Amino acid sequence: MRWLQDRFNRAILIAVAIVIFFAYMDSQGYLMFQTVGGFGSTAHAAMEPTYMKFFWTFAYGLIAVAGLMYYYVYRRDKSEALAVVGTSLVLLWAGLEDFMYYVFTGITLTGNLTWLDTTWFMGNVAKFLGFEHVTPTSLVISLGLGIIITYFMVKYLKKARW
Repeated sequence: MRWLQDRFNRAILIAVAIVIFFAYMDSQGYLMFQTVGGFGSTAHAAMEPTYMKFFWTFAYGLIAVAGLMYYYVYRRDKSEALAVVGTSLVLLWAGLEDFMYYVFTGITLTGNLTWLDTTWFMGNVAKFLGFEHVTPTSLVISLGLGIIITYFMVKYLKKARW
């Protein structure tokens, strides 16, 4: 695979893998909550705000570290480092983590995904499509848009050379 011989392309692949790793970690959080009574239980209600703060601090911190490592270890090119960070952020906001969460947990992706309504990217895609809530269909469309945006963003930033 000649594409993987380029350090930048490997870094982009790692940026995608980071988001998939978040989904795996989120699926482990699901299993943790299941052991203490599941969603809606008293334990879940008490733990969820702290868990979410931990999870998102870790997620955004790891994305930032990936960009900084690219810049300081591989190449001092701000546009390429931004592409690494941007890849993770766009795919995260577009729903890759949420989609892969369902893959890892084995939960069927059906019904309204109301907890995603307040996410700016997925929620707005759903509204634009005419859905009242984020649905499996709008999630997949949102993810598709995110992949397209990521492709063109990466292509542009690789050539930018800041």
